[in-house]
Amino acid sequence: EKVPTVNGTAQLRNVRAQVRGLNAPLDIRTANLILADDSVRVQNINAAAADTQWRGSMLIPRPCPTPRDCTLQFSLHAAELSAASLNNLFNPAARKQSWYKFLSIGEKPVPYLLQARATGKISVEKLTIASSTSSQVSGDLSLDQGKFTIANFRSATLGGNIAGEWKADFLTRPPVYHGRGNIEAISLDQVSGVMHDPWVEGTGSARYEFQGAGWNLKELFANSDLSANFSIENARFPHVVLTNKVGPLRVTAFNGNLTLQDGKFSFENAKLDSRDGIYTVSGTASLAGALKLKMVSEGTSGYDVSGTLTRTRVSQIATTSARASLKP
Repeated sequence: EKVPTVNGTAQLRNVRAQVRGLNAPLDIRTANLILADDSVRVQNINAAAADTQWRGSMLIPRPCPTPRDCTLQFSLHAAELSAASLNNLFNPAARKQSWYKFLSIGEKPVPYLLQARATGKISVEKLTIASSTSSQVSGDLSLDQGKFTIANFRSATLGGNIAGEWKADFLTRPPVYHGRGNIEAISLDQVSGVMHDPWVEGTGSARYEFQGAGWNLKELFANSDLSANFSIENARFPHVVLTNKVGPLRVTAFNGNLTLQDGKFSFENAKLDSRDGIYTVSGTASLAGALKLKMVSEGTSGYDVSGTLTRTRVSQIATTSARASLKP
């Protein structure tokens, strides 16, 4: 015998709902509900969550005995969103940990978001992460029982644009990440501002690919492999002074391949075009900022660049000796 279902339409106003997977009630100011035999369609949503207002729509299959048995579809938009508020919404008990710790599979029963399946689009006009702000953020999101994907990601940030596709697998311990994409014409002045030291000026672009694992950013960087083809234009490095006569290093173009392994960035025969010569750059820069670089020109000398990003030391070396040091 068929179980009877409720069909029809309804308008919600000022409804507070406790939603599985969220750690705070969802305040629905207005929404239109359309109930059919196989779905619940929620249209014209105007709701508050994560300290921001959301607008959009959802399609919820019915019946749905378990989260694994159906896929929620959504399209959501927010004017402003804080990453900290989003963290509090999903994981208030772990505010001192990474936002995804709420997905830990060591807990019993298995958390709802490790069972759920959802797909849709999200857009945010202004996203704040710590002291950095991005605008016109958008992407296609997919959650499939602990596996999370952001495709067609776009964001205007640091005076330029970031695009890519990122994946995370929260079923593994620790979580595993993969990603690839492009960084276009970001302002290195603004990058310096985020780092609270004016160590570089100019614009930068890169094509990147990475994979890594970890419970927090420190672990992730320590256990990540990254490769990038980068290009820097019209740059100035105030802390790098090759000679007192020319002052801080000014660069017309600086490009090459960059890799990250074991917590160190490595330059592989990158080319630097400055006003006093063209140099081949090789060596490493650690995540802590320690430098161990060599700049070798076709002229009569080269340079060792050491110290840190903020306290950089430059010493002149003979070109012959410098070139010998670059050989395996």
